[in-house]
Amino acid sequence: EEKQEEAKKEVVEEVKQAESEAAEENDDQDDWDGGDWDADSDDDRFGDLEKKLGALKVNNNDDDEEDLIEKEKRLEQERLKKIGLERQERERIEAEKLAKFLAEQEAMAIEEQLKLQKREEGKKKRLAQEKANLAARSRDNLRCPISVIMGHVDTGKTKLLDKIRKTNVQGGEAG
Repeated sequence: EEKQEEAKKEVVEEVKQAESEAAEENDDQDDWDGGDWDADSDDDRFGDLEKKLGALKVNNNDDDEEDLIEKEKRLEQERLKKIGLERQERERIEAEKLAKFLAEQEAMAIEEQLKLQKREEGKKKRLAQEKANLAARSRDNLRCPISVIMGHVDTGKTKLLDKIRKTNVQGGEAG
């Protein structure tokens, strides 16, 4: 950039110098004669300036292109950085969801194990109680069976019970 600035200054100075020389020649030659003028000599003097200006413009275009390339690179890096951050956020959310899911699965597994353990304990207690009841059982220890006779009114329930117990409850009832 500094070189470009210096080149611009040099070209501007040369243009000013060429213009001042041309102005002096115009002042000197008020009596201009068409035969004295040589078109090639003026073209050479300004031709060099035009070449330098062209080169300077080409250099400026190259710098602009380089600037554009740098800008595109920077924009692409920013875009990629943004995409990377978005991806990182999605992965973090996905990891949180996975951790939550695994924690729920583990809690359900523990709950299922507790249920199985309680069932096993209940089964063991029932078997132990049954064994204790069988061991304590004897002929003297037996209880009478309990029976229930159900039915509507006046169907003969009391008569059946009287026959089974060998009693006469029905005789004392009215109706």
